[in-house]
Amino acid sequence: FIINNEQLKNKLKSEYVLNVNYGTIMRYFRTSEDEIIEMEIVVDKNQKFDFDVFEIKYDLFTNPEFEIKPRSENMMPTPFIINDATVIKTHITF
Repeated sequence: FIINNEQLKNKLKSEYVLNVNYGTIMRYFRTSEDEIIEMEIVVDKNQKFDFDVFEIKYDLFTNPEFEIKPRSENMMPTPFIINDATVIKTHITF
């Protein structure tokens, strides 16, 4: 499991770096505006592998695909959730 040339350390002391039956491997990875994330994941060739990628961009009001008016001065975004963003989900299955 490598992200931007940084290998995940093997704390399991086995041939596998991660043992995941179900759930989240990585919650989030913040980047600068034009930074690209490169990921390398190696799994057993007989292993079924599903992977969801969520791309979140805080461009809801500037994205040319939408015509959404920003909230007024007396409105406040909901705390602790994604606000004013577009979310693109990509499901990958091997």
